[in-house]
Amino acid sequence: MCISASPSAWIGWIAAASKAVDASAKALGRLGVRTADRMLERAAGALPLMAAGRMWRIAVSGLLDVEADLMANRRWARRRAAGSSATVFEDKRECDAAHRAAGPASPFAADFDPIELDDDVDLDRFARLGDDWLRLRPLLPAMRTRAALRFRYTGRHRAEGVYHPAHRNIAVDPRHPSVLVHELMHHLDHTTAGHDLSLEPPFRPILDAYREGLDRTRITGDPERWLAPTEVFARAGELWVSRRGGDGSALLDTAAEYATRWDYAPFKGMETDIDRVFDALFA
Repeated sequence: MCISASPSAWIGWIAAASKAVDASAKALGRLGVRTADRMLERAAGALPLMAAGRMWRIAVSGLLDVEADLMANRRWARRRAAGSSATVFEDKRECDAAHRAAGPASPFAADFDPIELDDDVDLDRFARLGDDWLRLRPLLPAMRTRAALRFRYTGRHRAEGVYHPAHRNIAVDPRHPSVLVHELMHHLDHTTAGHDLSLEPPFRPILDAYREGLDRTRITGDPERWLAPTEVFARAGELWVSRRGGDGSALLDTAAEYATRWDYAPFKGMETDIDRVFDALFA
């Protein structure tokens, strides 16, 4: 049996679903993730079935997916905060004069504040990276909120770059400057709108397809490092910038490198969709 309903009725049903999900989500801070997930499932099952149509279940399922992804991004941010040494986002107390002056005098200063370099960063190489930034900058979205940019050794974090959302801080290991665009995409995800762009409905099909296509047998450590919406968004953003003319920049990997990496393989065949979605999000 197929049941039709007026637009106002559908709006009421969606509002009821959202209210139930919100009520359940209040306990997420006190419960484990699995317990919270079961609570959300029960909330959907307990909603009064005002219509027997399939669209009802789709609407509730979509709300639960969005809620789960919101929690994934929040857990990602908390782990970044918990796993970050203060040295990657706090001002250096001691810095030699040449390195202290190099950051504010570089092309990066037009977009980032503050800019800091570890004392053993090669200043000639840093100058070349600044020139590279000048060439890359017209291909990137405008930043509505400035981030701090610190060229710091990040080995203790087992990462070549770290974005700290609470401090709006990008740390780049000077030995691996190609991570800058990835970390910048995290910053744009979190600061361009009043919510994470990685949770926008137009990005959802890309996120779902990536998760379905990723070879999970190769995942090591925290799965959300690979599957959190903001991580998928940052990887897709790298490819978008590369295709816009960024290939060859020292501030992101080359197209040839992306083509051989397992964690970018799920994006193959989605190039047109990625470009369309990112063009629209940053229009």
